[in-house]
Amino acid sequence: MAVRRGVILAGGRGTRLGMLTNDCPKPMLPVGDRPFLDHLIRHLAGQGLTDILVLAGWQGERLHAAYENRHIAGATVSVVVEPEAMGTGGALRFAADRLAPPVALVNGDTLFDADVQALAAHPGDWSLAMALRHLEDTGRSGRVVLEGDRVTGFQERGDGGPGLVNGGVYVVRPGLLEAIAGPCSLERDVFPGQAAAGRLVGRVFEGMFIDIGVPADLARAQTVVPAFMGDDA
Repeated sequence: MAVRRGVILAGGRGTRLGMLTNDCPKPMLPVGDRPFLDHLIRHLAGQGLTDILVLAGWQGERLHAAYENRHIAGATVSVVVEPEAMGTGGALRFAADRLAPPVALVNGDTLFDADVQALAAHPGDWSLAMALRHLEDTGRSGRVVLEGDRVTGFQERGDGGPGLVNGGVYVVRPGLLEAIAGPCSLERDVFPGQAAAGRLVGRVFEGMFIDIGVPADLARAQTVVPAFMGDDA
């Protein structure tokens, strides 16, 4: 079954970007000639997603005002603002009544050319499918341990070196929502348990990958992202 709904995690403060996010949600920072979130929505729409839900937190009312009920590249966008900081897991749980898994789930500060339809079609019994990217330096991200097609563990950020990292693109089945009890972090509190239970699969993609969470990569995104998206800017 093709995935038609996408969910974008856009609640974080973006503290590593300093003053840039004092008055602007991180996903709305300009990249090229438009907000980063516009690029992300356009990319998801290009993969067949027609209904996109943005889960907002920090500066959430600004995100709501800018994106609620917009139509971008054939996709209808809606926004849910969490009432308090709930973590990525809590935000997903808070919006559960708006979801009908399977859904594509993506980080709001990452653009990764991973095929969400191929990820959704991954065979077998699982609750979460994670898109992985090989990097020569994993120091900023930490590593994902993949055995066959199952993610079996996570290694904390350390000395770097080559390895697989979490690409911030997922497909969620109903079982994952049932594993979230309340406010929590998906990466710290939910994913390790899913891996231990054998419910988390991973697939490696080698497409363009960028995370705008630090100033150097936000600067790099100014040319990399518009070029990838086919923009003039």
